[in-house]
Amino acid sequence: MNFNTYYQDLLLNFNQLGIFHEIKPKESNIEWPNKSGVYVIWDDSLIESRLLYVGLTGKFVRPRDQSITIFKDATFKSRTKRWTPYRFCESKKDTDFKFYFRFGPKYSKVAIQSKVKFDSDSYRESIPYRSLRIHCFEVDGKNSEYSPILLESEILTRYLKTFGDLPIANNSL
Repeated sequence: MNFNTYYQDLLLNFNQLGIFHEIKPKESNIEWPNKSGVYVIWDDSLIESRLLYVGLTGKFVRPRDQSITIFKDATFKSRTKRWTPYRFCESKKDTDFKFYFRFGPKYSKVAIQSKVKFDSDSYRESIPYRSLRIHCFEVDGKNSEYSPILLESEILTRYLKTFGDLPIANNSL
């Protein structure tokens, strides 16, 4: 099954279960669902949509010295605090690129990138919010089929096997 067929089936399945959210950002802060799971960022500014990034939030962990694994349900909104490998630009310090999705950090060292993240040349690509479409697949600790990492890996693997590469803002699988 090619990526597009797989992805459309996934959208249909999650939508039917009521655990899918589509966000079409405007020139304002993104309103994320207060859930965890997998998010897929698309650039709709071209004739054919381009998949930019697939990421996750939330994971299963076993705290040190405990025998029980728990689900840490970080929400989609926590992604807005990142600055590498991408950044959602919503700060007052974002002047030229406020309400842009930027990726391809200038520096590989996180500490250095943190210091320059507001600079106009700090990322390789910048896409205005109005060109984005974000799909949020809600996956929590109670989901009977998926964990966030399984769904993220499956989407990225299907993309890689269909196109021979990862989405442009993803660096690894």
